[in-house]
Amino acid sequence: MNKKIDIKPIAIALIVVGFLFFIKLQFPLYKVTSDAMLNSLKEGQIVLVNTWADLKTRDVVVVEHNDEVFMSRIIASYGDELFSKDGKVEVNGQLEPDTNLLFEYHIYCTSEVNDSIVVNFDELYPKREYKAYITSYWADSLKMADGIKRIEKINHSKNTVPILSKDSTFVGNRDNFGPIKVPNNKSFYWLMGDNRHKAKDSRYLGFISEDEIIGKVVYTFNGF
Repeated sequence: MNKKIDIKPIAIALIVVGFLFFIKLQFPLYKVTSDAMLNSLKEGQIVLVNTWADLKTRDVVVVEHNDEVFMSRIIASYGDELFSKDGKVEVNGQLEPDTNLLFEYHIYCTSEVNDSIVVNFDELYPKREYKAYITSYWADSLKMADGIKRIEKINHSKNTVPILSKDSTFVGNRDNFGPIKVPNNKSFYWLMGDNRHKAKDSRYLGFISEDEIIGKVVYTFNGF
């Protein structure tokens, strides 16, 4: 007499494998490969991405543009108008929160400065002049430290370093541009990295289409 095969374990195994495959497709993992999103994301971290999430302003997303994968933040979406002056961005007349944004500063010191303050900064020529990518709040706190002569935020003026976007309608540079209006449909977004003076984003690439956005970052892990 032939022995019957219990197909229930096989069916369960197939369901589990199918479910895990579905989860992997919908929630892929990506590694942060640059410092364009400091302080929000650090190089080497792993992020979990939701490929089905509805996208909105301020979301951090993973993008694939011209075969290059990177992470950035949605600053404006379809129909929005944005404007930047000296690195301060307004969207529809509302100033963007800048608590976590990094900008390039030059820090001028005397010999009395504590080395622990500037140990992680890049020393320029002449000595005792440093370059740092820090928040405006950090810069303000450094002004009160002993040995700090002055701190200067490095902004590109309206007439220097043209914006590199391929779209000739974008006039300006990394700190001063606009007003720019995002096309009034659901296909395009304007993205900018939190590390404003080191990020490659819509200021250089133009509008990012929805098809180029892989998904929204929903969770971060330490690098491994």
